[in-house]
Amino acid sequence: MIVFRTTMILCAALVLVTTTRAEPPPLTEEQRVQIAKLANETKQEADRLKALLDRKQRELADVYAVYKLDEEKATKLETEVLDVQKQMLANHRKMQVELRTLVGEERFNLLRTRLELMLKIPPKKK
Repeated sequence: MIVFRTTMILCAALVLVTTTRAEPPPLTEEQRVQIAKLANETKQEADRLKALLDRKQRELADVYAVYKLDEEKATKLETEVLDVQKQMLANHRKMQVELRTLVGEERFNLLRTRLELMLKIPPKKK
């Protein structure tokens, strides 16, 4: 019975230790500045690319809206849409790579979520 209790106490302690997460080390001022710069640059580029993608997709939709299909123009616009999508992926990857060079794994997991939420917010209309 004592062995059973000891085993249960050890199991409970192990669960507490593995589920209790220590706060990652605080960011240095230099890390804060670099992360803010990275976030702002990434967001600006993402907003620019999103606007460009929207414009190219509207142009393509206009080509498709006409009965007599201009296949050459449609192909050109399809290629441009794909190119902008590739640029969007490259922008996101750049942010992901640079973030990993700035912080450790624990802080990365916290910041990644925040940055991705920030990037999903649509640009403010002026």
